[in-house]
Amino acid sequence: MKILSDDLVDKADYYRKQFDSAKPFRHVLITPFFEPAVAEAMLTEFPVPVESQMLNEFGGKNRKFACHDVRSIGPTYSLIDDYVSSPEFATFMERITGIQDLLYDPEYHGAGTHDNLSGQGMDAHVDFNLHRTTGYHRRFNAIIYLNKEWKDEWGGNLELHTNPWDFENDKIISYPPLFNHCVLFETNEYSWHGFQRVQAPDGREVSRKSFTIYMYTKDRPADEIASKHSTIYVQPGPPKHFRPGHTLTADDVRELKMAFTRRNNYLQGMYDRESRLSTQLEAAKGRIQNLTQIAERKASTNVQQKTAQQPLGQKK
Repeated sequence: MKILSDDLVDKADYYRKQFDSAKPFRHVLITPFFEPAVAEAMLTEFPVPVESQMLNEFGGKNRKFACHDVRSIGPTYSLIDDYVSSPEFATFMERITGIQDLLYDPEYHGAGTHDNLSGQGMDAHVDFNLHRTTGYHRRFNAIIYLNKEWKDEWGGNLELHTNPWDFENDKIISYPPLFNHCVLFETNEYSWHGFQRVQAPDGREVSRKSFTIYMYTKDRPADEIASKHSTIYVQPGPPKHFRPGHTLTADDVRELKMAFTRRNNYLQGMYDRESRLSTQLEAAKGRIQNLTQIAERKASTNVQQKTAQQPLGQKK
């Protein structure tokens, strides 16, 4: 069974050129990505959110449901996993990205299906750089969207940033999450990306569905290597229309309150994490001190025993 679309296979060299020349970092929009029948089956089998499992990295509730156990979703996803794990797929992705010796991740750590519901967004961020189990370098994300209907006013467009730390000069390229469209981009220390909060003006529930594939290599160029880190988020700056003389509307006030609430929740999560890590560090120091004392006592005992066993008058 064919997994990738014929159009993608035929235009691989074209997509490679697009990938290499794209700004603000290497990426390409591929349409369509999967064989149409495969994409339709993926949508039919797409997992239903489980509210108890919708938690953010701090353990708090959010509006995103992710499924990393891809083979448990359905037969189509098992077929896709068979293909994604094959040398054929790795070779094809190497052809498009130019990144050699790509490796499949059987854990789908952070990947798999993502379902972002109304109210959910993702601040601009760069992804974790090393796999939690293997220590391999994360090299690219492929995000394939599975939304038959999407409107600009719903938000949720994938946004690629030049530098969100410099919000005054940050430039953004935006891609709507349309059905069977794939945004493939290189992951490094400046591949900033995120999406605005998903919401429908009429208040109805919106679901932003996607399937994501991350691939790795054992090594990467020395000038691209950074110390191990988790995902790094940057809180957004003020809305662009906030200028001297602007009169705040009711919507502006709501937006500001939401921004401060989100910022406070994020800071609280970071402080809680720091507190837990400090506690763990102190406990580790205590264990090391205890082990050191045990080792010193054992060494002292051994010396005493050897001294006691020496014949009288024997020089050391």
